[in-house]
Amino acid sequence: MNTRYSRDEIIGVMREEWEKKIKLITEEIELSSKTKIGDKQVNLIDQGLKVRHAKSGIRYTVSSAGPQDVILVTPEGEEMMINSQELEKDYELD
Repeated sequence: MNTRYSRDEIIGVMREEWEKKIKLITEEIELSSKTKIGDKQVNLIDQGLKVRHAKSGIRYTVSSAGPQDVILVTPEGEEMMINSQELEKDYELD
């Protein structure tokens, strides 16, 4: 049995698979940045959270947090962006 698929059918299947992968990755990211307290899902990293750089001891405030990047405010009021992995590795809660 030799079945031929049209270009549109192949592209449609590829899009479906791509969307499934994106949805799975998005869910994994959301789960890693949230926790359940009582019956509510809350962000672990949220605006106003105080963190301290482990090596320098400098204290920063989280301005905003996304799935991959976090914007910190320095003691002087300047904003800097770091990736979430760097935050987890080099910073601790204050």
